[in-house]
Amino acid sequence: MEYTTIFIAITLAIAFFSQGVAGFAAGLIAMPLLIMVLPVQTSVALMTSYFFVFSCIFVFLNRKLIDKQILKEIGIGIFVGLCMGTYGLKYGNPLILKKVLGVFILGYVIYYYSKKKKIALFNRLGWLFGWLSGLFGGLFATGGPPIVIYANNRYEQHKNIRANIIVSLGIADLLRFILQIQAGILTTDVLWLALKFSPIFVGAILLGNFCHHYINEQTFKNIIVILLGLSAINLLIS
Repeated sequence: MEYTTIFIAITLAIAFFSQGVAGFAAGLIAMPLLIMVLPVQTSVALMTSYFFVFSCIFVFLNRKLIDKQILKEIGIGIFVGLCMGTYGLKYGNPLILKKVLGVFILGYVIYYYSKKKKIALFNRLGWLFGWLSGLFGGLFATGGPPIVIYANNRYEQHKNIRANIIVSLGIADLLRFILQIQAGILTTDVLWLALKFSPIFVGAILLGNFCHHYINEQTFKNIIVILLGLSAINLLIS
């Protein structure tokens, strides 16, 4: 039990430090590790509870940088995807979809580092990226990459990229929180577990947010793409 507690604490610290810096990535880092010591549904529900709190705080802090247009473009897609993903988590675990998402993300990373122009078509596919984010967020609590690709392709300044990643995922976090309670996935036992590790969660995101302010534009974009690359590899091999 002691080993499990320490393992979860370290996992959450690393995951939410990255989340504080980049605005995403906690699920991608934490989920493959948490499922080694916790059931998949418990792991997803635990991360959902933390994401809900994170979004409530950071959407408020970044409210002046929010692009309302992006909310219109991705909102419906996120809702539909989340409903499908939550149902899939309750009654199945379609791992093949993880491989498909991994290939797509890896393709984008390779394209990005080839120094080609931004992909104009992506700016007209907000509904699709929203749907993908909702689907994988509901299934595996890893809905960040599709939104990150969309925002990174759309905005230039890192503060706009990060703020709109946070608000876009915030929509998904709120809906997922509600849907998982209704589906009986997010239970009082999970909430007590989340409360137990809450000091680690709070400390990690505050430290990550502090470090974020000292990172320049290009470094931030490189961090984003590196995290995407690592997430793609994780999705392909897990």
